[in-house]
Parts: sequence; C-alpha cells; structure tokens
Amino acid sequence: MNEPLLSICIPTNGISKWILPTLEAIYSQNIDISLYEVVITDNGVDSTLSQDLELYRYDNLHYVRTNDSGFLNLVTSLECGNGTLRKMLNHRSVIIPGTIERWLSFAEKYKKTKPVLFFSDFRLKKGGCIECENIDSFIENLSYWSSWSAGLSIWDIDVDRIKTVKLNEMFPNTINMKLMDKVEDMEDFDNLFTAQYNGFIDAVDYYEKTSSINFIPNIKVKTLILTPLDDPIMSKKCYPIKEADENKFITLEMPKYGGHVGFASLFSKVYWLEKRVYEYVNEIEENK
Repeated sequence: MNEPLLSICIPTNGISKWILPTLEAIYSQNIDISLYEVVITDNGVDSTLSQDLELYRYDNLHYVRTNDSGFLNLVTSLECGNGTLRKMLNHRSVIIPGTIERWLSFAEKYKKTKPVLFFSDFRLKKGGCIECENIDSFIENLSYWSSWSAGLSIWDIDVDRIKTVKLNEMFPNTINMKLMDKVEDMEDFDNLFTAQYNGFIDAVDYYEKTSSINFIPNIKVKTLILTPLDDPIMSKKCYPIKEADENKFITLEMPKYGGHVGFASLFSKVYWLEKRVYEYVNEIEENK
C-alpha cells in the first residue's frame, strides 16, 4: 500500500466522549481513505478508547497506546504518521465539511517545496492562503496563534529532526527554558538552541554554513554592504573587508555608529539606513 498524502494526527488522553465526535466528523466527509490516514496516540490513564474504537473499522485508522508524559504524546502522533504531510488535530475538534479536502489540496500543492504550513482554521479572519517570505512575516500574521499546536503541520522529511531536539515534556512545542541556565554568551545560546533547532551540529557548524562570507564571492550585481563598527554582536573578524576588496560589484561601508543593524536617526521618522540605500540606488542610476 502506498503511503498516504496526509496523516491526521490526534494525540489524546483517552476521553472517548471527546474523540468519537471528532472521528465522526472526519469519516462523514466521504473522502477516499487511500489519500489519508488517521493516527490516534493515547496516553490516558485507564483509557477505554481502544474498545470504543472497535466500531470504527477503517483500514486507514491507526491506534497507538503510549506511556508518554504530558504533551510528548503530541510528538509521538507526528512520528507515528506515514503521510507526506502530518497535520495535528485537537481531540475535541469537530471539523467542518470540506476540511480534509482542503488539507489534501495544500499537501498536493506544496509536496515538492515543503514549506512550513500552519492551518488557522479561519480564526485569523483574513481569508484565503497567506504566503510569508520569512519567519518575521509568519509571526506577524499569526500573532499569538503561532503558539497554537493544533494548527501545526510537519512534512515527512522533517520528522526525524524532532529526535535531535531535547523536548520539554509538558510543552514540547516550546524551547526548554532549563537550558537557559547554561547560557553565558551568544555562542552558548547558539549551541543549545539555534543549532539544535535548525539541524546544525553546533554553533560553529551553524556559523560556517550560514555565514554570508560563503556567498560574497558569487555576487555579480552591484551590492551595498552596510555594517556598523559599533555592532555589539559582530567581532572584528566578521567584517568582510578582504572579500569586498576582491569583488568589483561590492561596496562595503562601515559607519562608526549603527548598532546591530539599527541605523536609527534621532528626531526623524526615516531611518539612516533607508536614506543611504536610496542614495546608493540613485548613484547607480546616475552612472549608467
């Protein structure tokens, strides 16, 4: 049997009166069951859910009894799925008609590029699909809904990365704040958090693979690099002076002030950075 396009992952603590209506809503949508599967992971104490599920004899329904603590059951449900896209569903959510069809359409549309997908279930009241170019735009659009685990989905290729992260037992979709006690500088933070949550070996691996120094030699269009000398994050080794000198397309400017890419202008609504970029573009136009 081919792997389904979609896994609907339902972590539960075994309360049948909640999850049975959820299942009724799923199977009443009359969608081809070869396209999706339902994965229920149950860590409830004295749960009788397995007996109650005997009424639901569907080949695509999978029940897994777990001993997970707290909300780690959420993670297990994602790991037990076989679908290309694994979609979380709260065990008390009764989905409306057309929901599974919509999830499948997104899975089909994005199965090659596999971007981060978050389903707000129309709670944002913005209508349609919002495509975000970066994490800042993603958080700006979602606001506090970004912490809602039921909106979560994850692609098959990313599931194994969960195992590389030390998870908080009660809140696995948050960072482990106990590790903050070990953080004394930026490198410690990047070792414990940034690298771990983004698939890098350690901070050094993260720095080496994401540094712009890897891309500067390949720049073939006129480019302005602005990096202030008082940036509290940057060490002297971070300034690409040699690389800029060796690339005729690059103009490197290192103003005395600017902070960590702040470039604020006192008593002005326009940032100094914005004015300098505008001037640079005009200089290029004038010299054509």
